[in-house]
Amino acid sequence: MTKNSIIAIFLMIIMILSTTLSTIDQLESNDVQGVEGRQTTSLATNFTQMDQDIQDLYDRWSLQGGLQAAIYHNGSLVYANSFGFAVADENGNIPMQNSHRMRLASLTKAITGAAIQTLVVSGKLSLDDKMVDLIPNLVPNELEGCEYPNHSSNIDDNGTPSDPSDDFQYNISNITVAHLLNMRNGLAMAPGNDRETTSWHYEEHWMEDDGSDSWEGGNNPCIDVEAIAEEYENGYLAPVRIETTIRETLRLPMDYVPGTNYNYSNIGYRILGEIIEEVSGVEFEEYVKETVFEPMGINNFEVGKTLKHKQPTDEVTYYSRNNSTYYSFFPVTWDDTQFGPAVNVTFGNSSSTPLPYGGSGPIEEMAASGGWIGNAINYARFISYLDGTIYHPHFDDSFNFSTVNPFGGLYANGINPSNSGQTWIHTGALDGTSTRFERRIVDDEPVTMVLLSNTKPRGGDNPETISDGQFFNPQQIDWSTDRMQVMSKAFTDIDYKNLDTGRDLDRTLVYDESSPCPPGTSEQGSGAHIILFGPPQMKCYYNDQMGKKGPDFDEEKGWQKCPEGTSTSGVGEPNFYLLNKDGGYIVCYLDQELLEDDDCPEDKVKDHNGRCVPEREEVPSIGMFASILCMVAAGILHKRRIL
Repeated sequence: MTKNSIIAIFLMIIMILSTTLSTIDQLESNDVQGVEGRQTTSLATNFTQMDQDIQDLYDRWSLQGGLQAAIYHNGSLVYANSFGFAVADENGNIPMQNSHRMRLASLTKAITGAAIQTLVVSGKLSLDDKMVDLIPNLVPNELEGCEYPNHSSNIDDNGTPSDPSDDFQYNISNITVAHLLNMRNGLAMAPGNDRETTSWHYEEHWMEDDGSDSWEGGNNPCIDVEAIAEEYENGYLAPVRIETTIRETLRLPMDYVPGTNYNYSNIGYRILGEIIEEVSGVEFEEYVKETVFEPMGINNFEVGKTLKHKQPTDEVTYYSRNNSTYYSFFPVTWDDTQFGPAVNVTFGNSSSTPLPYGGSGPIEEMAASGGWIGNAINYARFISYLDGTIYHPHFDDSFNFSTVNPFGGLYANGINPSNSGQTWIHTGALDGTSTRFERRIVDDEPVTMVLLSNTKPRGGDNPETISDGQFFNPQQIDWSTDRMQVMSKAFTDIDYKNLDTGRDLDRTLVYDESSPCPPGTSEQGSGAHIILFGPPQMKCYYNDQMGKKGPDFDEEKGWQKCPEGTSTSGVGEPNFYLLNKDGGYIVCYLDQELLEDDDCPEDKVKDHNGRCVPEREEVPSIGMFASILCMVAAGILHKRRIL
């Protein structure tokens, strides 16, 4: 084969490649700054590579369950996809869907923080309010043999151990709402490898009295074992409720002066849940749904259930990585043939109950610290309200409320803010559950990514690791690191200002004359919506959630913006009254062009699907020019060879 022939073949290959690459796979260049590690050359204008990266993450870790991902950009959903399985067992596989719900674990804490914010905004609560004044029914009684309320170990010497005159006695009466929100409450943490009181089992921990551990149950002089046994009828009424756990924990010696140290505290957030109930006069779950989620258009979040037969049908199955088991927190057998407290209550054995389904602390009792279920799409939407990107009627300067920690440090109000509060991160973990969200600023606009899984690779002191797959100098990485690196690409690799979603943005909007909702919206749904002034006041949800930000208000006037297909200058009927921030309304009229069923406007033509799309002139593509040039060059070379 001659040199010219080789060149000709090479040019033909280039021609073929230039005509087969689809536009959705191509990248655009854009110089950007603002996110550490953000590319300054080629950025993806679609999520093709993101799909592959998450699929690879799923494959690398051989997850029995699946993954659910969502990205919000500047208040609008721009990406949502699911991988693997919601259910994968001997009865068959059910693929994970974006609509499936799963446990959020500690991502719940931001929800509790948001509920506290609404009480502060309404004037019902102050961050300086004392905990003991807000939940007087949970303040423990004194107990013989226990130094409560003034433990000798809870005396601060003010840095002058030789001068007792300035010593300070501290106790639970010093704890404020702000201390609880910011993980600065000083409440007792488990010593060594012992369990926190929030995960104590009735028989194995609360009733422990063999003297082997001075922290647990009857070995601890500050735990009222007799009262607990009576309250729960010797285990017949187990598991132990959160109210009992709080009362007994508050009697224990504290670890430090409130406000002076940081300790991640689940019990602190469960106390906040009780405070929300006491101050609002409403059950915790009901208050959060009505006051926090309802204005967001989120109607599929709820406090989860521990036992599988009590879970909703759209909730996933949870897979313990090592099929871990423990004693059931719920009694499995008892003798109730006698009157009075039950006797011979049993809880199985350490191999009897899967951890996700009763072999660990009940989900219902961790409602305010890790008990909610939901999906990735609506959690990302929740964060877009919490950071102030979307207006919430019960929040006030929500960004600052969520990010300011008066005691210093990184944790604040249910999130981990950094970078002057612009970066938010939180993770969550239960057996069979692994969750994470991250929020950053990209090109001066907020981007939030949420990744949820119903399988959790082993972490802790002996984490499960895999190879990072690098050809040169491969390293072992754990699940948290691998997941973080995949999620980081949402902030470094995507050009959000020039996204090519591949969606038909010019499709005809459907208008239902029997509904009060404008075209492209309906009374049923969840997520982005508009609010009709009424009466009755109601939400109209966008049928297509992608790219929709709603309710969307004009920042200066506070007017709600008209949805696509309507405008304030439209001439069509009917019209729609949209609620504004001040309680007034704006009128949006149906655009005339949407009333025509058969014809398209002048600047549009019908495509092969019968939809009106913009009329475009046929412009030769770069690929076509490349093909022509390659063919001419190949012809010249071939001719020169003949000559």
